[in-house]
This record gives sequence, structure tokens and C-alpha cells, in this order.
Amino acid sequence: MIMNKLYIVGLTGPTGSGKTTVAQMFAKSGIPSINADEIAHKVTDIGTQGLLELVAAFGEDILNEDGSLNRQTLAAKAFADEEKTKLLNDITHPLITMEIRKATRELIKKGVKIVLLDAPLLFESRVDRFCNDILVVIAPKEIRIERIMNRDAISHEKVLSRMNAQKDDDFYLSRAGHIIRTDCEEKELKLQVAQTLIDLRRTASEAER
Repeated sequence: MIMNKLYIVGLTGPTGSGKTTVAQMFAKSGIPSINADEIAHKVTDIGTQGLLELVAAFGEDILNEDGSLNRQTLAAKAFADEEKTKLLNDITHPLITMEIRKATRELIKKGVKIVLLDAPLLFESRVDRFCNDILVVIAPKEIRIERIMNRDAISHEKVLSRMNAQKDDDFYLSRAGHIIRTDCEEKELKLQVAQTLIDLRRTASEAER
């Protein structure tokens, strides 16, 4: 399903690959993004149906003292095996999809022509059906491990558990319309982003004809 008048580019890739950095670079060039992780926080905030369903599925110990979701505790439980990961996705993905629909409608009203749909689980959640194109951000495993450990202050073991719950690199690369590799200097990364943006603007313009 493709939203009329809006060229939607699915931005995805394995955890720690550098998607946020790439999205920020596109933003500086005037290309906004819809962040699925931010939406995931919104639909599981205090008082939401999403949070109630997560507690029913995973237990009250996933809550902080103030009643908010302890995302590290939830992640430890949800990524313990494939069945629990699927349970998490079955609860959150429909809610996230609904919010994505709302966000795209607002962007269309504002006259936006191209948007990034930043979604680590783009294919698993099936929101790729909204997309005209797919941009995959990739980096070697060891670099990603170091980034996640520094970013989230978690152990090497927990990083591996999180990574093992995701698809391998070939899964993403085989579905990519465009690829940006982040194991490089900032100057090279900016060049990759600039060239990709040229390509996307051209194909978006052609799609309007």
C-alpha cells in the first residue's frame, strides 16, 4: 500500500548499524522521518492499551515503580526466544501501524514529498507495504556490538541476545533498493547520503509523472 503524493522510503537495517545517524543527515537535507521506535514508546506509555497488553503478556515486573514500562526488562524477556519475540510483535505492531498511518496523513497535508520510515522491524512488522523504496543501513557485526554497548550501557552478552533475535545481514541486503555502509569516515558517509538522496529525488519525481 503506497500513500498518494508521498514517496515513502523504508529505512532499516540490523541494530547498531547507524540508522539514526543516517536519518539525521537526511533531516539536514530537508527529508523528515517517521521514527517507529518513538511511536513504539508512544503506544506503550502509561495508561495506554498497549502497556496493559504487555503487562498481561509478560508480567508486572516489566514496570518501573512509577508504572512506566521498563524497556530493558521487557527486552530481556521478549528476546529470550522466538515465541516471546513474536508475542511482543503481535501486541505492538498493529498499534505502531495505526500511528504510522496518522503520521503519513499529516505529512501529506504539509506538502512533504519524500519521507523516511525509520523502522528496524520494517519487514517483520509488514510496514514495508507502505513503502515505495527501501534503504538499508549496514555495518560489520563487531562495530555494531561496540556501538550498542556504548549506547545502551548493556553487556556484550545482552547485545548478542538482541542481535540474534534479528535477521542476518543478507535478509536486509536482499531487500534493499539502496544501501549505505556506516563503517567509514564521516566525510564518506555524507557522500553516500548525498548520492542516495539524489537517486531518491529522481525516482520520486519520476513516480509523480
